[in-house]
Amino acid sequence: MMAQQLGRDEAVIFPGYEKLGRMLQLRDAIDGQLSATQVATRMREVAVDIAELPDELVASFTASNVDERRDQLMKKVSKIHTGMEPVFEWIERRGTHETAKSLRTQSMWIFAEVFGCAECDIPEYAKGAPQRKPIVDPSNGWKRVSVLGSTIIRYAAQLRGLSKTIDGEVLADTTDGSQPQRRLAVDVEAGVVYIDERGIALNGTQPIKKRLAEFIEDLIKADGEYLKTPENIKTRSIEDQFPEVRDLIEAQSGAGRRIPRGKIWRD
Repeated sequence: MMAQQLGRDEAVIFPGYEKLGRMLQLRDAIDGQLSATQVATRMREVAVDIAELPDELVASFTASNVDERRDQLMKKVSKIHTGMEPVFEWIERRGTHETAKSLRTQSMWIFAEVFGCAECDIPEYAKGAPQRKPIVDPSNGWKRVSVLGSTIIRYAAQLRGLSKTIDGEVLADTTDGSQPQRRLAVDVEAGVVYIDERGIALNGTQPIKKRLAEFIEDLIKADGEYLKTPENIKTRSIEDQFPEVRDLIEAQSGAGRRIPRGKIWRD
């Protein structure tokens, strides 16, 4: 039976996942109020995650049972949904209610369609992989997934565009002096980061401190561009640093890490 297709204004998370609301409340309590830089980073991360939904949907067809497919997809949907809710609130607090409403409505429609497509009979996705044979007469489910995929591509592009706009605003703020930039330097051998001439010792064993100091030095030289995180530096090693050092570094899924230009002082 063909699943009912919802209009965008009617899109809701399917019943049966009430725990999602409690997850959002917990996530908000943890996040507090995100900074502009954190919002831009979160948008880029969500753009990567949401662009993976079509592949996740196809892979879910390894399960013949609809409930199993929905359960497989719920993990990714929950991650995206909880990640974006603080972003929506940040946008609303800055007076751009229509933008926040549009983004939220689009995301809810996408989630509803992902679950709706999972209920369809799509022979082209049998065994969880697109069939390589030519599609002469595609199924209605396949057509519906195609529309969903196009919508997701546009939504991800919109998120990336907004993140660039926010980055530009942050850079403008730091350049005009409303948010002071930092003079950054690194003593690699000592494992010390100097922020405005104040030395902050890195945490960890001597090899970890040296590797991390070298990476931070490279990030400063990269002048705001993303660098791939070396394999011998674990995320935990960065998270264990003092907030002054840890908050300098941003991460983006698929791109690596950077120290934004707006945080680096220049002559």
